[in-house]
Amino acid sequence: MFCHSIFKMVFGDRQVSRVFIQGMRLLVLFLNAMPLYVVNFEMLEWQTNEMDKRILKAMFNTFTFLCLLSYFKASITRPKVIPQMAPNERDKNYCVTCRNWKPQRTHHCSICGVCVPKMDHHCPWLGNCVGYHNFKAFFLFCFYQAIVGIVYLT
Repeated sequence: MFCHSIFKMVFGDRQVSRVFIQGMRLLVLFLNAMPLYVVNFEMLEWQTNEMDKRILKAMFNTFTFLCLLSYFKASITRPKVIPQMAPNERDKNYCVTCRNWKPQRTHHCSICGVCVPKMDHHCPWLGNCVGYHNFKAFFLFCFYQAIVGIVYLT
């Protein structure tokens, strides 16, 4: 939470701009493309067994592809808009900012300016809120990124 507050303090409302979001996407793509180049063209020279080289390259390329695929799916999937409904005055499930009724476990994102069902956090790397509609893709991105790191270190 501390890093997120520093990130918000430095970038603030600029996190919503298309330039910032595209810049973060390019940075993630670059950070995954460089190891991809290294593994396929410069590394694995120490491996004497040709079959081991092929297996490591295939694993690395497969998991990197899956990682980037899930990243772009999580990045592009926007939270669904909650339909406008008149809230009751006694209702606790009411967003003061949106002036709309909100379902349970829905939170308002101050950066995106929308209410997100089952919101986990606003991810600056995605340029998007992580919630009900893209949590699976975000989790798979993190999982595949960890596997890519493990395969890269072997």
